[in-house]
Amino acid sequence: MKYLTILLTFFLVSCSKPNIDIWDRFMDRIDNFKQKDKVSKSDQKLIQEATDKEWEEVDKETDK
Repeated sequence: MKYLTILLTFFLVSCSKPNIDIWDRFMDRIDNFKQKDKVSKSDQKLIQEATDKEWEEVDKETDK
């Protein structure tokens, strides 16, 4: 009887938990990851210019 009560309690508790939709969470993470990777063309141009300037400074320092 004791074990029956424990099993019944276990099943009631396990069934009452909200369902976790793993696929929805996974797809949301993929969508968020894709949105973070997007960089506008103007930002890409600024990044490229900044790296070019930094390399020019490094070249000047190494030529000395």
